[in-house]
Amino acid sequence: MALGWLIGTIAAAILGTTFAILIATMNKKVVRDYKGNIDFKKSDIYFYWTR
Repeated sequence: MALGWLIGTIAAAILGTTFAILIATMNKKVVRDYKGNIDFKKSDIYFYWTR
């Protein structure tokens, strides 16, 4: 019982860290215009997440 909980916690920590790094690197590639909207012609990213 405790072994499954431990493995799940470690897997969640690894996935959370991976997604945090990916999101941080993607945000740097987004170019915004004067209104704060994403300028897709100048950005290296092809999709965006809605909040």
